[in-house]
Amino acid sequence: KDYDLNVVKCGKVYFLKIQSENTSQSELRKDTEPKLEFVIIVVSHIAHLVGTLLDIHAAQMQDKFHISFCQQEKLPMTFQSCVITKECQISEWSEWSPCSKTCHDMVSPAGTRVRTRTIRQFPISSEKECPELEEKEPCLSQGDGVAPCATYGWRTTEWTECRVDPLLSQQDKRRGNQTALCGGGIQTREVYCVQANENLLSQLNTHKNKEASKPVDLKLCTGSIPNTTQLCHIPCPTECEVSPWSAWGPCTYENCNDQQGKKGFKLRKRRITNEPTGGSGGTGNCPHLLEAIPCEEPACYDWKAVRLGDCEPDNGKECGPGTQVQEVVCINSDGEEVDRQLCRDAIFPIPVACDAPCPKDCVLSTWSMWSSCSHTCSGKTTEGKQIRARSILAYAGEEGGIRCPNSSALQEVRSCNEHPCTVYHWQTGPWGQCIEDTSVSSFNTTTTWNGEASCSVGMQTRKVICVRVNVGQVGPKKCPESLRPETVRPCLLPCKKDCIVTPYSDWTSCPSSCKEGDSSIRKQSRHRVIIQLPANGGRDCTEPLYEEKACEAPQVCQSYRWKTHKWRRCQLVPWSVQQDSPGAQEGCGPGRQARAITCRKQDGGQAGIHECLQYAGPVPALTQACQIPCQDDCQLTSWSKFSSCNGDCGAVRTRKRTLVGKSKKKEKCKNSHVYPLIETQYCPCDKYNAQPVGNWSDCILPEGKVEMLLGMKVQGDIKECGQGYRYQAMACYDQNGRLVETSRCNSHGYIEEACIIPCPSDCKLSEWSNWSRCSKSCGSGVKVRSKWLREKPYNGGRPCPKLDHVNQ
Repeated sequence: KDYDLNVVKCGKVYFLKIQSENTSQSELRKDTEPKLEFVIIVVSHIAHLVGTLLDIHAAQMQDKFHISFCQQEKLPMTFQSCVITKECQISEWSEWSPCSKTCHDMVSPAGTRVRTRTIRQFPISSEKECPELEEKEPCLSQGDGVAPCATYGWRTTEWTECRVDPLLSQQDKRRGNQTALCGGGIQTREVYCVQANENLLSQLNTHKNKEASKPVDLKLCTGSIPNTTQLCHIPCPTECEVSPWSAWGPCTYENCNDQQGKKGFKLRKRRITNEPTGGSGGTGNCPHLLEAIPCEEPACYDWKAVRLGDCEPDNGKECGPGTQVQEVVCINSDGEEVDRQLCRDAIFPIPVACDAPCPKDCVLSTWSMWSSCSHTCSGKTTEGKQIRARSILAYAGEEGGIRCPNSSALQEVRSCNEHPCTVYHWQTGPWGQCIEDTSVSSFNTTTTWNGEASCSVGMQTRKVICVRVNVGQVGPKKCPESLRPETVRPCLLPCKKDCIVTPYSDWTSCPSSCKEGDSSIRKQSRHRVIIQLPANGGRDCTEPLYEEKACEAPQVCQSYRWKTHKWRRCQLVPWSVQQDSPGAQEGCGPGRQARAITCRKQDGGQAGIHECLQYAGPVPALTQACQIPCQDDCQLTSWSKFSSCNGDCGAVRTRKRTLVGKSKKKEKCKNSHVYPLIETQYCPCDKYNAQPVGNWSDCILPEGKVEMLLGMKVQGDIKECGQGYRYQAMACYDQNGRLVETSRCNSHGYIEEACIIPCPSDCKLSEWSNWSRCSKSCGSGVKVRSKWLREKPYNGGRPCPKLDHVNQ
């Protein structure tokens, strides 16, 4: 009541102007009247705070001032627009989806099923976020109609041939001659996984092409993996061993069933004591087992003395000269005992003269067996002899006894093998290849899985000639025809084995979902396994075992964005609420406005809200404060769009606005700190990143140009070689991993690099060395010279000659 209080601005300093009856007119005080406890306020740019500060100071007074004291300033707002809090509202759960596992077993992992719900009301001004919109749980498919799950098992191919060379060192010279290696080796096989089928064997027995189950991913088989290698043994070859020759047999007809003429043969034989094995063994490598000598007056049967009887003195005396009767049997030309009647035409052995010693006579032993003949035949310089001997058992008595013979009479010599040295034998060559003989019915042989016999009977032939020992081939009539070895024999053709492969596996899967920033070219492949290698002229494995193709154009990574719609009209506090507040003006002042948001795909298409919630980042603001200017307020235009950026990181962009109407003249509206007319901000720093896509191309030579690398000449077929280029595609990504034009990365869309197609190089040997010294100081010796390997062949060049004693 006694004071008039005003705020006066002087420059940037605000003073309190106090006017009363007791002070001079318009007295200006820089310090506070003590009894009023006022405070001088000295701040910059506080026009918008003055009302609040005065209110605070007035509250510090013991008595509040009347509102009329503050009439020259705006009253603080006693009301404002607000947003009614709304919690997130969601729908009920959907039904559970079908179980991802559609078969039944208790071994493999369970499947999953999913249920979802949707947002019906976004949370507004609420601190609670929406709950999860998807729920998963494990599940098992059960019931009568559910098929059992497929089971998987390991399969193996046939073992490869036993080989010794993989166990030898690279430097071992024996590696070059595979056929000569024997002993401990190794063999391998391939292991693959198939879907187990209880009817697999019956299916294979009836299937035309011996198809086995197609291979599947190895991860599906859970049991222990079968061995892929095993030790094996290749028997080392053994030579053929034969017994010594037997004695020459009697002169016999060539064929006792057809006794023609007077020509016969004496034979001697030997037998195989150790069959040859391994390598190229077989009885074909053994020497001949029978030799023949032509002879006259042959006989098929003869008497053979088995033993001598006791000496029987003549004329019934007790001692003196006498005879010994031979005990004999009838034998054939092979020395086998036969019926005695067959020897009716043979000369029966006569009794042998002997002496039965009388008392006081010299006593001699019986004769020994005849020794073997000293020669196998008789010629101008050779004559066969046999010897037998006896010994003195008791000397004669002193009176009247027959004296012992001298030493020469204790030994006898006789001729043997008196036939000439013209020995013949059949010589056989090796058996030839087994050739199919369609005239012979097929044996019940091995059959393949398709049930059709694939083995048949063939014929083998060999060359048989008559040879005279130490002379060579002679006419066949010189050898006994009946003993001629066979020249043709049946043989079992080895079963033809065609190459058998499994069906192709399924194509490997292409990526089912896209991956941000990953633009490499994806390929899918399939393969099959050789389960039977071709053999014995069967069909070769000509079809590829591996195929590859590019996946279809990869799915474009779908990205999502929030689309914000226009702000709705600014909503003020209803006038019915405002009108009781001093200083309120109808139709202006602060308020709030709302807007709608939707979820869109990057190409602008509609998308569900849940997609943006998952992939598009935080939800944009749904409401904001707004202001409808009153007549006395500063009015400005809306902000312009930001100026464009030049793309450089660190650049800035600006936007502007201007004062409108009377606000241009108002002093308070010109305060750029309160009402800025220009605004700057840093440009978004779009960093682009180029990444290679897919594999390098093949090395491509410049068109029509064939360079010879380092001047080398290409021998044989001319092949393109030399320096070329290979290429790889490039893709450009922004900092969010999205594909953009390759020009933003300053790229042509590909990169290139130099490459070389190597030219073939032949094996290179050194020049011949000097001849070595002779291996012997006199007589016949050997000199050696050699070459050594200077450079191995590569890239299809001519191989090195085999170095051995001939071309070394």
